[in-house]
Amino acid sequence: KTGEALKEYEDLVHAHPNTEAGAMAQMRSAEHYFSQKNYAKAQEQFTLVGKNFQNSSVGPDAAYFAALSAYKFKQDLNEAKRLAAKYLELYPNGTHGFEARMLQGDILTEQQDFAGALVVYENLIGGTDIVKRPDLRPLYLSAMGRKGELLRILEKYDDAITAFQSILDLPNVDLEMIYNTEVQIARCYEKKGDRTRALEHYLNVVYGDKATAQSAESFWYAKAGLNAATLKEEQRDFSGAAKILQRMIKSNASCKTIAMERLKQIKDLHPELP
Repeated sequence: KTGEALKEYEDLVHAHPNTEAGAMAQMRSAEHYFSQKNYAKAQEQFTLVGKNFQNSSVGPDAAYFAALSAYKFKQDLNEAKRLAAKYLELYPNGTHGFEARMLQGDILTEQQDFAGALVVYENLIGGTDIVKRPDLRPLYLSAMGRKGELLRILEKYDDAITAFQSILDLPNVDLEMIYNTEVQIARCYEKKGDRTRALEHYLNVVYGDKATAQSAESFWYAKAGLNAATLKEEQRDFSGAAKILQRMIKSNASCKTIAMERLKQIKDLHPELP
């Protein structure tokens, strides 16, 4: 059936050149390949929308997704960068403007131009008012997170902590991002050698007042718990480590099996523990 649909799209493209119907068919073909993660073919098909249907209403979307496909294909990041810049040049007020700039930052990060990527994210954050554009809030928060991660990579730990804290200071941040951000702050404190503060932020996740029944499903909840237990062990506080691992097990966290194994190891080495 998929093959039949693709053949139908192809026939429509040939039967309706320079028309909106033809452009839509080309777009559907591209979207199919993108959904199948065939990013090379998706890039080719999205590019054909702009090439063969220059005034189509789907042209801006196609231009952005051509860049995104090139990025996901990972074969030529410079080409992905060129396509993202082309989208921004052709559609400076396009609906994917924020995403295209995020894409530029992600490409620079993968090319290990961390300072360049940081400038991209800082410009995005500084130039966006999420009160006026609440639709951009999820992307805005992602940009803030990326800024913090880059500052950590650049070993600017205090600046990274400030960047991450600014996420936690915003209202209505979803639980997974809160957990992720607390873990990132804790990692910065570990890098600074401040294990006490690191532990504090890991435990904000494990014992925090924001914990819900869904917490157990969170990757970052599990990460915080296991890392906190490791710090407790390094501090020779085996009872504290055991309590954290027991909480992971009791809450049915995604790391439950690992927590059970680690708890057994601790109790085997320290049989005096309850």
